[in-house]
Amino acid sequence: MDKEKISFILKASFFGFIVSILTAVFVMRLIFSISTISMPDFTGVQFENAKKVADNLKLNLKVENEVFNNIYENGAIVSQDIKPKSKIKKGRAVYVVVSMGSKMIAVPNITGMLKPNAVLTIKQSNLDDGFEAVITSGIYKENTVISQYPAPGESVPTGTRVDLLRSGPPEVPDFFMPSFTSQNIFDVFKVLKTNQLFVTGLNISVNETLDSGTILGQLPESGSMVNKDTPIVFSISKKSNDPKLKNRMIKISYKMEGLDVSKLVKINVFDLSGNRVVYNKVTGPNDDIELKESILGEALVQVFIGTDLVKEMEF
Repeated sequence: MDKEKISFILKASFFGFIVSILTAVFVMRLIFSISTISMPDFTGVQFENAKKVADNLKLNLKVENEVFNNIYENGAIVSQDIKPKSKIKKGRAVYVVVSMGSKMIAVPNITGMLKPNAVLTIKQSNLDDGFEAVITSGIYKENTVISQYPAPGESVPTGTRVDLLRSGPPEVPDFFMPSFTSQNIFDVFKVLKTNQLFVTGLNISVNETLDSGTILGQLPESGSMVNKDTPIVFSISKKSNDPKLKNRMIKISYKMEGLDVSKLVKINVFDLSGNRVVYNKVTGPNDDIELKESILGEALVQVFIGTDLVKEMEF
């Protein structure tokens, strides 16, 4: 056989081999394309409806688990083990998780609780705190829950928000400031205390014609509206050589009782030399406060815990 025939036979054989490979690849792809589908998204679809679609696509849809779910209604598919649009073979099993709907919970009774305890109770019940309104109440302690919605015992889905109405700080009453001119400052202290009004400053002026401790002027002026938060300052007379005004050393004692947490304690001293803060510290429960202070003439000592006057001492 000559060389030309041999070359032709080899070329024909090689071409036939290539064609057979391409044909096999085409056939395999055709078979694969016929036997595979794009995975549908069954999320949110009722299982029975999804099962019909799956049967038509030659998929075996199975329930893997059932869970409570606040987003999808009872019977709807929550998730699937094969991602949507994935290429899968027909006949394959697809596992889904189906919703049992929202888990229902009885709303706890938080009325009468302080707000922090009420919120903790709501959270522990797998509910959430919702809208809050505040009103002034003469019955409930500040920050106490007065009412709630939904009502106690009502059955609601997990995660439902519970709205509450709580008591705010008491209203601060206003008073007309009277004229205290020419009165003794220590008598005026007692008058102011009955209305929860407090002196914040004393200005001392030498005056030889009036008794020491006589009020010469005041701020706010008489007729002004004042309340417990209003700073009150008096100008006080003092004789330069008053035999009644002697320097004395006093002992100020106070014990932090009846508290289980530390509080800011402030102690003010008022005498005929003016006023001053002699103690202003956070103090622990059952701590003893012992101070020595020099005063001129009579003196009034006021002990505050936060903004509340808890004790007065006269010297």
